[in-house]
Amino acid sequence: MNTVAQGGRAFYGARLGLLVRQTRFPRLPGDPANACSFPFSLRYAVLERADRATALAAAERLLDEGAEGVGLAFNATFDLADALDAPFAGSLAAQQRLIKAMLPPDAVLGVLAFSGDDGRIAAPGYLADAAAADEAKLDLERARDSLLAAARGAIADHPAIAAWLLHEPEMGPFASDLRAATALPVYDRTRFLTWFHASLVPRVFPR
Repeated sequence: MNTVAQGGRAFYGARLGLLVRQTRFPRLPGDPANACSFPFSLRYAVLERADRATALAAAERLLDEGAEGVGLAFNATFDLADALDAPFAGSLAAQQRLIKAMLPPDAVLGVLAFSGDDGRIAAPGYLADAAAADEAKLDLERARDSLLAAARGAIADHPAIAAWLLHEPEMGPFASDLRAATALPVYDRTRFLTWFHASLVPRVFPR
């Protein structure tokens, strides 16, 4: 019996489409805006403006071209789940609820962010300043040390912290450093998107 290939798409093999902002900041492996952060192929759409209308148009284009799910590689104030005919990985709120459900009742999830809004733990310093200024160069040791200093300070203030959620995508490249320094589980947007992608391409097991 002949096998028939089905066409109709502009690209193949990249099930996940990611929306990224137009920035100069170095996107290191571990940041979702770096394709090397993922063990699978994906496709990016770069947004000239990070607003809902621009993001929606770019997400629809990715889906029309061949993506089967769309995600954000940055934090946004909008959501597109209600406007797309495909799964959408936007806010980390869903991941935050899932992590909390896995922790002991009295445990605290330390959500590290560049500002301390909405119950997050502020992680000011060099990394936050470089990201805010959209610097084209980044001192990796200073960036790592500023994040670890914030985490150690948070543990001193909240000894019940049992896991970390890195709210900022720029923190992802230093997740392994945070794990080594605190011995606590670390979650971030890159790992959230990897989990999201697994639903689009379920692993095939031998039978």
